[in-house]
Order: sequence, then C-alpha cells, then structure tokens
Amino acid sequence: MPKLRAPEQVCARAAALAHDIAAELHALGLWQDEPPTPTLRCSFTQRLEFEVLPLLELMAVGGVERPEQTSLGTRGVVEYAHRPACEHLEQLLFEVDRLIRGYRIEYAALIAARQTRSPRHVAGF
Repeated sequence: MPKLRAPEQVCARAAALAHDIAAELHALGLWQDEPPTPTLRCSFTQRLEFEVLPLLELMAVGGVERPEQTSLGTRGVVEYAHRPACEHLEQLLFEVDRLIRGYRIEYAALIAARQTRSPRHVAGF
C-alpha cells in the first residue's frame, strides 16, 4: 500500500510530543542512553524511549504508513501509579493516543477517497 504523507499538523504535533516525552523522561531520571540487550524484555519506559519516540519522529517527517492503535496513556497510568511526579508524562502519552487515533481516522478516509477515484472502481473495469 502506498505511503500517504501525514497532514502537516500531525507531523508538527508528533515532533513536539517526541521532544516533550524525551525531555520528561530525562527530567524524571528515566532516560537510558543504551538500549536493552535483545535477550532482555523491555520495560514500558524502555519501549517509550526505543520504540514510541522513533515512531513519533517518523510521524514528524511523514514517514509512517499506518501507525498502530495505542493505549499508551492508560498503560502509563498503570505503570507510573506509584510515581506522582510522572503525571505530566501520563498526560503526554494520552496525547499520543489521541494523535494516532486521529491520524488513523484521517488515513482511512484518504485511502477510501483514493480507492473511489481508482480506475478499477469505474464501471466496466
């Protein structure tokens, strides 16, 4: 399936969220410079740093074909329930969820529009 460029506002918001989440992880002392070894299971925080942030950075340049559904905010509340200082991080994760959910809706609409204009959908083809 061809890649569709994310709308400009999605790209800008993804870049801002990636920056804000990285800054928050640093401020909370949760940042880890080296990725975990492949044989170890990643913690939620490691997944944020080494999987979610790169996804957001790809979204920021319009390079994500179709991001997966996410429930990062809910997972963040569970993961950081014992750390009140993580409240802002949790809010940022809910914003990522909203961004991806909105992008998936726009993406589906763009694909549907593209398919209705496709020659194979014209009568007689």
